[in-house]
Amino acid sequence: MYKPLIYLEVRVLLSALPGVFIADSDSGGAKDILTAKAEFQKRNNSSKEVHSVEIQSSVLHKAAALVRAMGGSMEDSSQIEKLTAHLPEPPDDRNFKGFSVKVASNGSMDISFHQKAKKITIEEYRIEESTGHLTRSGGKAHMDWTYAGCPILRLRTSPVFEVGEEAELFLEELYTLMAYLKLITGDLAENSMRCNAYVALTNYPEKNGAIVKLRNLNSFNFVRKAINSELTRQEDILETGGTVESESRLWIEERTSTEPWQERGIQTVRFEPLNPAVTVDLTNAGSPALEVELPAARRNRIQKNYGLSRLRAQFICREKDRADYFEAAVNEGSSPLPTARWIAGELTRLLKEHGHSIKQTRITPSRFAGIISMLEQGKISSGIAKDLLQRIYSTGETPEDVVKNEKWTLLSTEQELMPSIERALEQNPKSAQSLKNGDMAPLDHLTGFVMKETGGRADPTVVKSLIKHRIHISVVYVLTMGGTITAQKLPDGTLAAGNPESIRPLTDCGEHFPVKIIPVCGMLSEETEPRDWASLIAEIKERMESGTANGIVVTHGTDTLPYTAALLFWLFGSADVPIVLTASTNLPEDGEQAKQNLSLALKTAREQKKGVFVAYNGELLSPLNLKFIGKKDGEFRNWNMKRPVFTYEGGISGHFQGVTSPDRSVMAQILNEAASSMISLRLYPGLAGKHMERLIARDSGISTVILELYASGTGNMRNSDYSLKPLLLQGRKSNVRFYCTSQQECSVDFSEYSTSANVWREGAVPMGSLTTESVTALYFASSLISDTAEELENLMETAIYSV
Repeated sequence: MYKPLIYLEVRVLLSALPGVFIADSDSGGAKDILTAKAEFQKRNNSSKEVHSVEIQSSVLHKAAALVRAMGGSMEDSSQIEKLTAHLPEPPDDRNFKGFSVKVASNGSMDISFHQKAKKITIEEYRIEESTGHLTRSGGKAHMDWTYAGCPILRLRTSPVFEVGEEAELFLEELYTLMAYLKLITGDLAENSMRCNAYVALTNYPEKNGAIVKLRNLNSFNFVRKAINSELTRQEDILETGGTVESESRLWIEERTSTEPWQERGIQTVRFEPLNPAVTVDLTNAGSPALEVELPAARRNRIQKNYGLSRLRAQFICREKDRADYFEAAVNEGSSPLPTARWIAGELTRLLKEHGHSIKQTRITPSRFAGIISMLEQGKISSGIAKDLLQRIYSTGETPEDVVKNEKWTLLSTEQELMPSIERALEQNPKSAQSLKNGDMAPLDHLTGFVMKETGGRADPTVVKSLIKHRIHISVVYVLTMGGTITAQKLPDGTLAAGNPESIRPLTDCGEHFPVKIIPVCGMLSEETEPRDWASLIAEIKERMESGTANGIVVTHGTDTLPYTAALLFWLFGSADVPIVLTASTNLPEDGEQAKQNLSLALKTAREQKKGVFVAYNGELLSPLNLKFIGKKDGEFRNWNMKRPVFTYEGGISGHFQGVTSPDRSVMAQILNEAASSMISLRLYPGLAGKHMERLIARDSGISTVILELYASGTGNMRNSDYSLKPLLLQGRKSNVRFYCTSQQECSVDFSEYSTSANVWREGAVPMGSLTTESVTALYFASSLISDTAEELENLMETAIYSV
């Protein structure tokens, strides 16, 4: 077993102007900026006595702000030191000597990768002159002297990183912090940070190993890739009995690998004091008070105070100006959740389209809040809201003026709509009577009548709801998805798909409310395919949008019920119409189970206000983590749940509720594509690694693997033919994501065994207490609303925090 030891040296450019040190000599008390490359040495060796040296106040104050924000401790004074490493000779117009001053130590930053929280401590902070940096262009490495002689802050972390993803997260968080502190602005933003990564792989529990330096990584993405590539390279060497040499290497993006640059040897001292010693006074570093709320604190506050998801709060707070805009809009009266959603969606799209920052838009927070408030009040539709954003982005008008002048206001109040509704019912008595009898077909005709009377300004959803209320419509829709509950027995005794209408007698439960049966799929449960889910989702959406559904019942087979139930939970857990799934292991004529289960489902659909439920054998079970015990007992139960969960206010469901009239053929295509790029693997002793590797080969099209492990996330990570390691390594190379569940009833957190720690280090994501069925459903639900692979990954990883 190997243990990685990784630390970073991060160089932060503090100014694009050269000059770090100021000398106070005996020449009339004047203070001179020392910039010439030999100046410091000349002053040090000349007859002029250098009484003291200071760091330029602007440089020192910037460094101190970052140190204090990270909880570090500033030094009172420090000696000027010089790098012991050989420095390349700069051109004559570039001035530096390689001086370095340790200004602070300690401090930390918290990160979390795949649910594993970690504190990244900082060992030291140094202010230095930039000595240029190595870069690569045209296939060759060369020095870039653009910022040589300019002040930089060098941070060295402790060796606590285990994978490249952790380093990438740390750098992203550090960049955000610096942006909040206004340490990087304008031209500095693109050149503000560079990084050296130091990587060693050792035999656990040994801690000594050859350290490989990965030089001058100028992209967070490159840092992640380079570290992971180097870990793989070192492991391959150690596995074959070789020795890893201490050296410097360069990341070659085109080859997705590193190449040797120079030998490093053993270096015990990196800095040495000047002779004679020169001390820098650091007591003028400025007040310890911070004038800005830091990103982590702001994320936590916004998430807590405004009810945002962790993912949404991260997006809002990634840029200070965006977080300021969000809070300003909320303070103007708009609701937090739709405000965050529309900032992340339509407003961000417009900004990218025009190449603007959020501070450059004509859509002020006040105008944005006005649009969101009108949308929330039902005065405008979502389509009109998008048109308003586009219009105001171009003209700078107020939303109220545009809506008034263009007559874009929807009629959505009872006072505005009831006169037209009354006339519609009076002039169409047969349609009204049909509605009272439970026939929903005339509803669209009556709604169309109202739309015509109001010149198309009526909100059709509100119209349908008011008609329903006016004539006391209360319909429960029964959507049939096949299964034993609607099956038929063939002459040879086997079961086959039957007639959905066969359950109509079972709907007579003594309650006087209309029940409408809608066949969706006629099959047995084991025949369920992604396109069948698309049909079911479309039917549910249609019934909800019609405004006629008091509740929805889904009859299903038992075999795949855990998948369908979880899928509906992720998509409809926040909907205002309850959905109840039910099933039976027996044909209706073979016992009372089918009738009792359907009766409970209908009752629940009638009485509940919202949520997704499973009605079975007298119980209401959660649609999540549903496990079928067996046909003999005929029971389901929920794994890993202290109490059943029926509602879900997370990002997936909230987003999907904003999707109107989704096309079932489009959804079928999306779900089919998702199915073709995902596999589920159940681990067992003797599962050959080579077989697993073939499943995710580059030409396989697989990008997601749901991996069912043992216990809390354990598996064989030995160097053998039956190890998971080759699969995970191949996954890294092919950008495959692994989402891990357990075969047992326990939570996967990778915390208990060394083997599970290795699985985590190779990039697998623990899915907590979710079962394989619930994670599979989560993947399909996420696929329906994700535009990118990154968005899908975020939804997958953050959903478990919401339930």
